[in-house]
Amino acid sequence: EQNNAFENIVTEMKGRLNISMRAMPGFRKRVFEMSRIRERSNKVIASELSISVKAVECHISKAIRYLKHIIPVLLYISMNDKGYFFFKRIV
Repeated sequence: EQNNAFENIVTEMKGRLNISMRAMPGFRKRVFEMSRIRERSNKVIASELSISVKAVECHISKAIRYLKHIIPVLLYISMNDKGYFFFKRIV
């Protein structure tokens, strides 16, 4: 039972993360995905997008700051009376 509850939490968190990423400005999202999902180096990203490495770092930093702020707004985790985590949607 606790395992299923944990799996549900992970699934919900992944879904909310995807929603949050889709809301990012297009270019920032593209840079972030290239860096974090495709695991490309900043130098490779800069070369492929014809921007500076510093610009890549800036986009990644802004994307991470955005996600740190938006995820708590989208998802609120609390404990129910049985001790399992469940999610309250606040959006």
